[in-house]
Amino acid sequence: MGSLSPELRKLIARIAKENDIVNYTEEIFNNVAKEGDGYMGILEALNIADKDNDNQLSLVIKRAPTSEALRKQFPTRIIFVREIYFYHEVVPALKSFQERHSISSPFTNIAKIYGFIEDEFKEVLLLQNLKSDGYNTCDRREPMDSHHLTLGLTTYAKLHATTLAMRRLEPETFKKTTANIMTHIMVDFVGSKMENPAQNTDMLGAFFLPTLAAVKDNEKLTQAIERAKEHVPRNVFKEIFDPTDEEFTVLAHGDCWSTNLMFKYQDPSNPNIPTHVKLIDWQTSHVTNPMFDVTYFLLINAVKPDLENYQKYLEIYFGALSQNLSAFGLDVGSVYPFELFQEPWGKFAPIGFHMCILMLHQSLSDSKTHDFEQMAADGRDLFDLASRDIIISDRFKQRMSDLVEFLDNNQLI
Repeated sequence: MGSLSPELRKLIARIAKENDIVNYTEEIFNNVAKEGDGYMGILEALNIADKDNDNQLSLVIKRAPTSEALRKQFPTRIIFVREIYFYHEVVPALKSFQERHSISSPFTNIAKIYGFIEDEFKEVLLLQNLKSDGYNTCDRREPMDSHHLTLGLTTYAKLHATTLAMRRLEPETFKKTTANIMTHIMVDFVGSKMENPAQNTDMLGAFFLPTLAAVKDNEKLTQAIERAKEHVPRNVFKEIFDPTDEEFTVLAHGDCWSTNLMFKYQDPSNPNIPTHVKLIDWQTSHVTNPMFDVTYFLLINAVKPDLENYQKYLEIYFGALSQNLSAFGLDVGSVYPFELFQEPWGKFAPIGFHMCILMLHQSLSDSKTHDFEQMAADGRDLFDLASRDIIISDRFKQRMSDLVEFLDNNQLI
């Protein structure tokens, strides 16, 4: 444990004691995530075992990069402080709220947190090791099948229903709980860059380059992308939260690509069908319309036939939302009718597309496409998208072409 700070050693000792592990050994492994599964966090597995009995604990250490060069270019501290706030403040508030309303099947699709350090340059979370409990991520290079899509959507519906119920039944609790996570973390950070007209034009041009490269042999899809470029707001992150829509806003996960959902398979007769799921990585959690999570999740994870059948998945989500709201004694028809839920689809599908442009290439790559810490150390601008070397794989061409075709055919871009 030579690489661990004194503060982290002290925290680990406290956690061990709280779990009746006194005379213990520690082992650290670097097998928590596959290469390319994440960007903002150094992940290690920590196993603590009592020498005198069978007591043991398997944790994940999630540490913030300490590079000053990186922190000058990216809100590293902000995203870690937000995730700490989520686990330390939001999760207990959700638990207490559900207990007060005697919810028999509460939203618990989150890893347990054992401790954290919030000091600057020492930010760290110690979390339940879901892998040791039988959870795994999907192969991010492949789209999710209907079983995984359905479980993901119904889980998001439970999260959204819980916070929508809190907003309706205990508005002051909702306001207090979400006060520090009202907006997407990137709103202010990229605002100065995106709202500068010259920089905005350069960034948008580079932003769409991989997508244009993927569809370059299809004139119709190329024209669709060119049209989409003309309608991108200067700061797309500001569009995620609309104050006029506040009545129907909820707590959103905010980072819905497949590496942030861990599935468990406990039906021996159907070993490929997931039975449980946990949502991980809450660094970009924020308050917005439920459709943000729904569109982002569907667009980045669904294959073409499922995209074309999106109405079915909206209905699956809404059915779960209705069921979970009814557990709080709320009638979805009065609180949030289907027409009001579906109305923002046309607004949020393009936003989901923008998130896919940011993340789909990485999702389909065999390894990490960009080492942000090294880029910052080399003095490169992390937001200079035009300078990045991007390999357009056949897999990316197919998935992006299918996505653009779907959006174009449905007049969503």
